[in-house]
Amino acid sequence: MNIKIYYFIDEFNENEIEKLSTQISLIYRNYNKKNDPKELRKLIMHCRNNRRKVYISNNLKDATKYNFDGLYIPSFVKNLRFRNIAKKRLELIGSAHNATELKIKEKQGCSKIFLCPVFKNEKKKEVS
Repeated sequence: MNIKIYYFIDEFNENEIEKLSTQISLIYRNYNKKNDPKELRKLIMHCRNNRRKVYISNNLKDATKYNFDGLYIPSFVKNLRFRNIAKKRLELIGSAHNATELKIKEKQGCSKIFLCPVFKNEKKKEVS
């Protein structure tokens, strides 16, 4: 079995990344601020120099502009506009929380799908 490990980051921190095995792929996901082109270039160059795959979350424009290895599609993205991305030489990966979302990720063309959450998650509110 070939297990892949992905590590989510929200900024380029070389010290943090250097501590990780080069077998771990990065997913750049920052929903709190606009992507900084300088930071994206540094991240891409660092990953290329260390033979590490790097994906960007939910931003096709930046994925192609900065030559990311692929695009991560979060579970909350339901539209199918990503279906023809393979032509752009980007790998599509995504996440799903249930069978419905899993089918959507398959239709979006994701080659790998995370089943989330794997561990107990306190974010989800329970209905009493």
